[in-house]
Amino acid sequence: LRSFFLQCADPGMIQLVVLYSNTRLSFDQRYRQLAATYPEVQFVEETAFRTQLISLVEAYDSTLFLVDDNVFVNPFELALVQRALQNHPECLGFSLRLGRNTNHCYALNVPQPLPKFQTLEAGLLKYRWVGESGDFGYPIEVSSSVYRREVIVPCLKQIQFKNPNTLEEQLAQRAVALSRRR
Repeated sequence: LRSFFLQCADPGMIQLVVLYSNTRLSFDQRYRQLAATYPEVQFVEETAFRTQLISLVEAYDSTLFLVDDNVFVNPFELALVQRALQNHPECLGFSLRLGRNTNHCYALNVPQPLPKFQTLEAGLLKYRWVGESGDFGYPIEVSSSVYRREVIVPCLKQIQFKNPNTLEEQLAQRAVALSRRR
């Protein structure tokens, strides 16, 4: 949260919601402290992950998925992200983590070739993810990408998941179906 508010030029454009699970009683006080530090963030204790997530995502035109270990290292502007999604309806989503500097796939621990990029307005990059490898061939992830409601909600409703890991796994399996449209 600290790095998000430090790097985001327009955090008022988003309603941050933290869907959290208390795995230990001692975490309860830590979440209360975090909520007190960030009163502009809504904290929702998880009771039924899938149901709650779908309900939250349905409430907004677009969703930025983040996880608890995201660290933002460069400035970004959410208004620019929204404009890019509006101007390019064929795009599946908008990644805040992929770019010309993403030449190593951390998950696979291998060098990663860069796709053929098209430069858009404001220096944004666009690429065709189908057939790419590593992170560039993994179009739906839950750690720093923005998706439109009309793209992500149908996916969420068609899959079964219990937590962020199973969510991402199931979304990745939907990628082939999405490749026909986005």
